[in-house]
Amino acid sequence: MPDGDQSRPNSLANATTLRQYADELTDNRPPCEAVDATGTFYATHRASPPDGKDFRTAAARNAFRGQNECKRRGNSIMASLQDAEQLCRAHPDVHVHVSEGVLRAEHGRLLEDGSKRYPSHHTLWRYAGVTMHGIFLKIV
Repeated sequence: MPDGDQSRPNSLANATTLRQYADELTDNRPPCEAVDATGTFYATHRASPPDGKDFRTAAARNAFRGQNECKRRGNSIMASLQDAEQLCRAHPDVHVHVSEGVLRAEHGRLLEDGSKRYPSHHTLWRYAGVTMHGIFLKIV
């Protein structure tokens, strides 16, 4: 199973017809409600600076089995710095640092799917060739 921050060599060159995603998705697409990724977001990670191991998807970690398979193949990010910091406090063994990144449409698709505990949670499905550690560079 690929690590969530590695991509397959494929069709960024064919981006105008069909975009390929960095992880295998059901029907090769995120949910219909997902929109082009734009805006400032926050990602949590263990290493400083972050690397590919920090941004593996739940599917790559074999976590949350039996849950929504499409969401398991996306990366969790927060629109709120406070939510990202709360995640670090809740799980300090896994989430140590918070980095800020600015997403653009060419990075992938995004779905707001917040919870009561983390209302600003989003799932990001990256296009092939896009890495999380290439976006989330600024440790806050």
